[in-house]
Amino acid sequence: MAEQRALHTRRATEEEDDDKDSQHHNGAKGFCNPWVDKEEFGNKKLLDLARFMWASKTQQAKLPNKAELARLFPVCNTDWEAVRSPDPSAVTITWIGHASFLVSVGGLTFLTDPVFSSRASPLPFVGPWRYAALPFDVKSLPKIDFVVISHSHYDHLDLGSVLQLGNGPLWYVGLGLGAWFRSQGITNVKEMDWWQTTKFPGSNVKVTATPCQHWSARTPMDRMKTLWCSWYIQGPQSSFYFAGDTALCPAFKEIKARVGAPTVAAIPIGAYLPRNFMRHHHASPEDAVSTRFI
Repeated sequence: MAEQRALHTRRATEEEDDDKDSQHHNGAKGFCNPWVDKEEFGNKKLLDLARFMWASKTQQAKLPNKAELARLFPVCNTDWEAVRSPDPSAVTITWIGHASFLVSVGGLTFLTDPVFSSRASPLPFVGPWRYAALPFDVKSLPKIDFVVISHSHYDHLDLGSVLQLGNGPLWYVGLGLGAWFRSQGITNVKEMDWWQTTKFPGSNVKVTATPCQHWSARTPMDRMKTLWCSWYIQGPQSSFYFAGDTALCPAFKEIKARVGAPTVAAIPIGAYLPRNFMRHHHASPEDAVSTRFI
């Protein structure tokens, strides 16, 4: 049985204070999920991989065609008046697609894992493609105060979208990911560790990097080298939780205990089959409603 390790309980602070003794720091190897056995999380047998590929293929065959998709999930016209003049006491959310949301909390407008490209890939002509149409492009966005990035996978961190947004917004990212942004000319970036809290400059909106259970990589050489995070955005009267990618884990209980249940929580349920392969990486629908935020 995998060892069940207690979640590190260092209190969130206003000042960033790197704690290299944190249980999710894995020395020179980078980072880890402290409540999951490292070997069980990282090692997959060839049979497990074959089952995953087969499940992915059969699921792909069941996807609706474009006409059925348009009927089931129509792309709605965006209420730009509501987006540009949000109620500061409420949470205003526009789903862009996948893990990309346009959100307003406490009078500030921000993006989560913005991906506006047609593919989630290091190459523009291969890799997973966008199945549903974008509701709008980067040029249509209102002023973006900040962006939160959950982790470095291509379907959550898209170079083309990052370059389009540029240094206008403040980018909140996990430890180790700032170097990638700076290499692309993006200097308005702030790295954060789990449980660190900061206020967006000139506002009463708090941004907290919170734990989740996942991993990171953009190349075969940087697996687990940058920290994956979920994010808790707290305004004076409302709050928003963004999980990024995560499996069901003790972090949810800890987040509720430390910062409270959010007004709205965005918890992903994509790519959760087969469970024996994906249970440590992605939440199922049943997992998502078991987070006990409400």
